[in-house]
Amino acid sequence: SHGSQGIARSSTLTPRERREWASQVSELLAPCADVPVNIAACVKEHRPCKTCLPAAQLLLRQVQAGKPKKDREEAFHARFRDHAARLMRHHGFRIVDMWESRSERRLEFVYLLEWESEAARDTAWRAFMSDPEWSAIKRQTSARHGDLVGAISDRTLHRTDYSPVGLPST
Repeated sequence: SHGSQGIARSSTLTPRERREWASQVSELLAPCADVPVNIAACVKEHRPCKTCLPAAQLLLRQVQAGKPKKDREEAFHARFRDHAARLMRHHGFRIVDMWESRSERRLEFVYLLEWESEAARDTAWRAFMSDPEWSAIKRQTSARHGDLVGAISDRTLHRTDYSPVGLPST
């Protein structure tokens, strides 16, 4: 079986490793871009995406190697802080703010960008994603820590005419 429990059962995990791995595959969103589910559900449901089973196996190897989730979170923040943010600014991104949203089920990193236009946004994203330095950094950190990013979602926000930002103070 390719179910997530089959992956854990087929390996020699200690009870602590099994608990930690089960927690992580249940917490992390699947890297596939269709319906947002956790990695465990994606594997269990035999979804057609080709990324969830390798992600579950990678997490298993990291747990077995003693790499706690906190180390991957720190590696993600170091990569974003020390490299991605710098390269984004270089390519014309205006990073307004950054947050973490933490719940019992998952941790999300959220950042707000401001653009002059949608064309400027598209040009900047293309330049950043094709930047050779960024590609090399992602390869290096992935080889050392595994995939640091799960599902990615983006939204374009348009301020309403009744937003408090645009209203006069009373």
